[in-house]
Amino acid sequence: MMKMILSLTLIWTLSSTAEAVECWLGEGVDTSRNFLFPCDNSQLCATIGLQENVTGTLEQTTIRLCLPTALFSEGKFTYSYNIGVSKVAATLHLCNTDQCNGQPIAYPGAMPTNNLQCFTCDDRSSTACNSRVQCAGTEDRCVSGTGNENQDVMKSTRKLCLPSSHFNEGNHTFSLNLGFDAITASVHACNTDGCNNKTIPYPGVQKKNGMKCFACYEPFSALCNIVQVQCMGVQDRCIKGIAENERNKNATFYTLGCVSANLCEDVRRFEFFMEVQFYDFLIMMKLILSLTLIWTLSSTAEAVDCWVGKGDSSILFPCNSSELCATVAKQGKKSTEKMCSSFFMEGKHTFSLNLGFEAMTASVQACDTVGCNNKTISYPGVQKKNGMKCYVCNNRYSPMCNKTVECMGMQDRCINGTAEDEEKKNATIYTRGCVSANLCEDVRRLEFFMDVKFLRKPKCCGKNLCNSAWSVRLNVMSLLLGLFTLTFY
Repeated sequence: MMKMILSLTLIWTLSSTAEAVECWLGEGVDTSRNFLFPCDNSQLCATIGLQENVTGTLEQTTIRLCLPTALFSEGKFTYSYNIGVSKVAATLHLCNTDQCNGQPIAYPGAMPTNNLQCFTCDDRSSTACNSRVQCAGTEDRCVSGTGNENQDVMKSTRKLCLPSSHFNEGNHTFSLNLGFDAITASVHACNTDGCNNKTIPYPGVQKKNGMKCFACYEPFSALCNIVQVQCMGVQDRCIKGIAENERNKNATFYTLGCVSANLCEDVRRFEFFMEVQFYDFLIMMKLILSLTLIWTLSSTAEAVDCWVGKGDSSILFPCNSSELCATVAKQGKKSTEKMCSSFFMEGKHTFSLNLGFEAMTASVQACDTVGCNNKTISYPGVQKKNGMKCYVCNNRYSPMCNKTVECMGMQDRCINGTAEDEEKKNATIYTRGCVSANLCEDVRRLEFFMDVKFLRKPKCCGKNLCNSAWSVRLNVMSLLLGLFTLTFY
């Protein structure tokens, strides 16, 4: 579960502004294995009830996450498609208040059939497409598509039921070139029984149109700043994206290349081609969750290229348009890292913490121009005692937290929190100690430096020994006493 969460949190640019909405993230019918996360102020909280029926085997999953308002609006929606051997449907609930996606969501169930019948192919690799399927739910279009992969090296035919939200009626040509793979497809969409009975011609050979885009060296390589591809035919946009490979959960799929503008107009069209056209290639991504969550479709030059890597090994990588380039030099166990970041502000900063069992001070420099984090920065100097003290725990996993530690340098806050260990999934980390105030401003900074995931936002305070468990109990007792006084006096 945490790998899926990590992939989402890495891919979407997150904000810590007061306008951001706090949403549940994770998988499961309820929120017992989910956690709260501050989503971007241009995102909505979402709950997705996803079900797929492949040759009679039903799989159902509930997913909670943040989705961009650029692609979705508030409300409840149902999506589906039917290619005969596989039926996928999803219910979505999107809302814009804190924790509003915590309730269970009903799965679509058996979608009620409608009056439309379409032709479909016998299986995903078959060219025998004479079987009829009864469309269901919002599937009000019969679609027939033919595609060339890698300029006629591989050809495929697809027929299926789809909602009209995917394709308008008529004939369309869609095209992409990712360097390691290229597809051009002809699609015909219609709305009467069996209207997709005819096989439409395969697209012709595409000619170079003079445009170039960066592409990745291979599907799972982040090396995407060297290879350039020449765009062909209707490919008049460059695309940038990062995805999770459905067959290999640990594999990140990097995608840059050329696409036709009509693929950028509606991400669901891209979902269609990723699910159907690419099935025999490397990527099998589920409808709704797939690219809707993790693709950034862009024809602009707003995104900045940053150096990404650890130590002396780094590559130039296209970051999200809202991210900065950052270089981090950590003192303690000395290490350096270059990255894209949405939680560091532009400029030079120092962050520091001392948890008793772990101490760290880091220099960070963040900038917003191409490759600006190419230089090595200095490690922070030796920190001196500043006179403040905080409680710390006996060890990383101990709830006994009655020891004290002397704060150093800019460590001017005491912290109290609990977190989940990224390596030991069932282990709780008890976090008390000294931290710099700028770590308290954004919990993602703490999570980055500690390599943990906080179960809830930790509390910071600015007085000596203010982070004891007893001080928290005193605050609660004061509140209860106040309520008692109001009730009986």
